[in-house]
Amino acid sequence: MQRLSDCSITERSCAGLASVLTKASSKLKNLDLNDNSVGDNGVQELCSGLGNPNCTLETLGLSDCSITERSCAGLASVLTKASSKLKNLDLNDNSIGDNGVQELCSGLGNPNCPLETLE
Repeated sequence: MQRLSDCSITERSCAGLASVLTKASSKLKNLDLNDNSVGDNGVQELCSGLGNPNCTLETLGLSDCSITERSCAGLASVLTKASSKLKNLDLNDNSIGDNGVQELCSGLGNPNCPLETLE
């Protein structure tokens, strides 16, 4: 697992990480961004990489990353893509609220959704 937890990462780094996820040569399966200030804009950037057919990521840690319900629509969209390989998603200690959970449920209920663990 690539651990970048508690590394003072902000949304500015997420575009670069998303770019790595889209590379056919990338073998990245696990990414721990827990305890960083990624925020909703950072998650939006990450979702652009996660939705790419070349993305091999299976585990994404976003615990305590200052994200809100705004991030959940993008994550739900990723979960509905037939190419998604994301099996584990950690959203602990964020303020996604009831509306965010409802957004996530739209992706979780899709037959293409590969997610096995949601924290």
